[in-house]
Amino acid sequence: MNQLNSPDAEKKLKALRRRFRNVTARHDRRMMLRRVSLQQKSLICIFAASFTLVFIVLMKSPWPALTTMRHIGSFPNCQLAQFFDLAPANAGEPGYYQKHDADGDGVACE
Repeated sequence: MNQLNSPDAEKKLKALRRRFRNVTARHDRRMMLRRVSLQQKSLICIFAASFTLVFIVLMKSPWPALTTMRHIGSFPNCQLAQFFDLAPANAGEPGYYQKHDADGDGVACE
């Protein structure tokens, strides 16, 4: 009887295939964990950089932190400056941006 067609050879082949599937599954799980951890590391780095940038901006501002955040929030337009109770704003005050000062008299969103 041929050794390749024997029942014992079939059992060995099935066992070999099962071990191969197990090894492949373990490898796939490890790669998935590495991929997730790389994404998590990226998110942590982005969060840390953003926090650091906001912290630096808030520390260098001449106004309190909440006022500085309202000032930054009022940048897009005068409606937001009014929403944050920063309009009308004189030059040098929170809420004043030169682009909001249409007539150039030093008062924005009047």
